[in-house]
Amino acid sequence: MTTKERAKEKKEVEVVLPTCEICMKEIPSSAALSVECGEYVQYFCGSDCYARWKDKADEANK
Repeated sequence: MTTKERAKEKKEVEVVLPTCEICMKEIPSSAALSVECGEYVQYFCGSDCYARWKDKADEANK
């Protein structure tokens, strides 16, 4: 039986934490920095990871 099936059977709520777009660290939604990009929302664990992502995006758009 999968975790989802057990949760459904026990009527538990499965909590899915967002992951940082750069380092893939799971972060609580309340602590995450987020940026809306078109139809997507990207999460970052802190300003360092956001700056790394922004630098890569700026380079790609040159």
